[in-house]
Amino acid sequence: MLLTFLFICRTLSSLGLQGTLPLLDGLTELRQLVLDGNAFYGPIPDRYGSYSHLESLSLRSNSLSGPLPQELGALMNLTGL
Repeated sequence: MLLTFLFICRTLSSLGLQGTLPLLDGLTELRQLVLDGNAFYGPIPDRYGSYSHLESLSLRSNSLSGPLPQELGALMNLTGL
């Protein structure tokens, strides 16, 4: 159900979500992902680099750590991070 909501709305901002970032399997056409203002922690999953249509990824106001995955650099459509 969460994945269906995400596919339709593209944003899960300020919903009080917590834990590590979700892997979001099966959303190969995802173009925008907004997870601002939650309580996510840990690294950005390398798998986010496989969302080849991703144009914008917004993760502000979380407690993420670690380097940006190198795989994000291969996303040709990514214009906002």
